Amino acid sequence: MRTRTIRLVQEILEDNLEVHPEKVALICDGRRLTYVQIDEMAQRLANALSDHGVRRGDRILIYLLNSVEAVVSAFAALKAGAIFSVVDYATKPDKLASIAADCTAMALITHSHQAELAAQLMDATPSLKFALLTGETGGWQGA
Repeated sequence: MRTRTIRLVQEILEDNLEVHPEKVALICDGRRLTYVQIDEMAQRLANALSDHGVRRGDRILIYLLNSVEAVVSAFAALKAGAIFSVVDYATKPDKLASIAADCTAMALITHSHQAELAAQLMDATPSLKFALLTGETGGWQGA
């Protein structure tokens, strides 16, 4: 009989972090990040999510272009115990508002040039408590 193993996605990052911390894990837009760099970035963002009240089972929308920040955001959500939904960056604002309301998202992670959209979404979506914005050089700030 074959033994089945069920693993969480974040465990793959953690396992590779332990075995190959300095190995390049992600190449995107000319940036090369190792497992340890991704883990450190994800942990900082997970801490920020937790500091803003995100708890296990809360929902987070990730509204970013395919990028390092999108990958880190997904791992951060998992580290925080949250459920994330990646929303296509081409999604129109009214559809994004509908998605946020339908899934009762608590947080939005998006690019800093979407700050106005984030504010409008928070006004229109009672469950949406805060947004974290990423800028040109990476990193996140609260909104």
